[in-house]
Amino acid sequence: MKNEFQIDWMNPHRADVLAKVSNAVKMVHIREKIKGEQLRFLTNAIIEAGKRKI
Repeated sequence: MKNEFQIDWMNPHRADVLAKVSNAVKMVHIREKIKGEQLRFLTNAIIEAGKRKI
């Protein structure tokens, strides 16, 4: 995941990278047994926080 953040993943033509990052975040949460609405909320919150840091 660290390698994905080395490029500008928020450009419209880099939607594939944004999808990879989102899936990686979801997989970590699923491994921690976070599901349903809580999974969606946390995944969206992390992606939004990443967008603000750029």
